[in-house]
Order: sequence, then structure tokens, then C-alpha cells
Amino acid sequence: MEDVPKSYDPSDSTLKFVNRKDEITGDDTPDVLRVEMSCGHAVDPNSLTGWCRSLMDQGHFIFYCPAVNEGTEEKCDKQWSYVEVRRHALLTDEEQQYFEKKIATLAAVQYLPWMWKLRRKKQSNKPVCFLSNLYEREWKILSILLAMYERVEGMRTTL
Repeated sequence: MEDVPKSYDPSDSTLKFVNRKDEITGDDTPDVLRVEMSCGHAVDPNSLTGWCRSLMDQGHFIFYCPAVNEGTEEKCDKQWSYVEVRRHALLTDEEQQYFEKKIATLAAVQYLPWMWKLRRKKQSNKPVCFLSNLYEREWKILSILLAMYERVEGMRTTL
């Protein structure tokens, strides 16, 4: 994956441009366009891409804001959706494929062992106790994760 510097189209009216420093890197170069994320902090597409890649490299598949809230020493930690990250990071097709594959893999590693165990209990007609109330919702999440993984990997998984 090439690290070609990215920049926003100033005529894109769907983005909220701000004249503030980048809250990920601290860069405040005046000629760099930045957008406001849902948490209210400013980023540029390059720092956002780099930050989210670093999170995935550390095994995280949930993206969150690393900025320190103004006037405090507390981190924002507001979660960003993948859709928001993809849009504001201006991910290329190649980056989208990488991100989606990595997210699916990391999520599968975390959730699949528990879900398979839950499924085995459900199929054996044994009581699933407190998990039975969660079963349908969690099974839907698993189905979404598997579909995403299958699309990225080009394989078919049977449940």
C-alpha cells in the first residue's frame, strides 16, 4: 500500500471543514484542510488513516478518538464508525480492502470462539441459561462478521 498524501476537496459540501490543529498529530499547518469528526475533534485524512492503521496493528478493530479534551487531561475516546473513518480518511479502494479484511479478522478472532461455543450449546438442546436472551442478537452479529470476512477472503463459510 502506497502512502500517497491525501487531501480533501475544498468544494465537498458534505464535509465539515474546520480551521483547527489536527487532534491526532498536533499539526497546525494552516494550508492543510481538516474536517471535524463526530466527536468534535479535527483530523486530516493522513493522520486519521495512520491512527486507525496503528490501532489495527495493535489488535483493535474499534476506532476511537485519541484527542485530549480541551481543558482536561482526559482522552476523548469517543468511538468512530468504520463508515465515518472510511469517509474522513479518504480511504482508497486498496486501503478499504485492507481495513475491511483486518477488521473482519480481528473481530472474528475475538468473537468467533465464543459464538461457536454458544451455537454448539444451542444445537445440543441444552439450556443456554442467561445467554439464551442474547443468542439471536449475537448470532446476527456473527452472521454479519462472517459475511464481511467471506466477501474479503472470497470464501464461503457454513454455519
